[in-house]
Amino acid sequence: MSTSAPRPAAPSRPTGPSRPTGPTRPSPTAPVARAARQDPGEEATSPTITLRGLGLFVVILVAFIVLAPTLRHAVEQQEQLRQLNADIVAAEKRNSALELELEQWQDETFVQAQARDRLGYVMPGEQTFRVVDPETVLGEDAEAEPEQSGVPGMADAPWYLALWESVSMAGQAVPGEKPAPGD
Repeated sequence: MSTSAPRPAAPSRPTGPSRPTGPTRPSPTAPVARAARQDPGEEATSPTITLRGLGLFVVILVAFIVLAPTLRHAVEQQEQLRQLNADIVAAEKRNSALELELEQWQDETFVQAQARDRLGYVMPGEQTFRVVDPETVLGEDAEAEPEQSGVPGMADAPWYLALWESVSMAGQAVPGEKPAPGD
């Protein structure tokens, strides 16, 4: 007999059921087991709102609440900036017009022309003529017949009687016809 060395013992493995190492197929009894747990009147539905979707909604809502006032203020400031730029452009235009006018007033001939037109000034030795009413042509016929204004025959009457007479004449007038001077 030969003496042989004792063999080392194999490592111990759990004695429980072993799991297969390859791909597994679902058990055909699993849907039946789930269906058996539900009430017969209920349908099998998955939840429409998941925890991940709810978390995303909360994050977006908080971001909107935080950013909305900031964006509103930014838009208001942009509008104020546009308005101020428009005001600056208008002020620059007005400033250039006033500077041009100031330059004109520095010219002595412009000042003399303005004094003649606005104030009626004349240079020494000049004679002025003023036309009172350029539409009226005065002649011999104009002096013979004085022009009547207002209501005929009411020149010396109080104003309220002349007013009443003109209203009554307007009510009696026929459109397109001139009233006679004695009416």
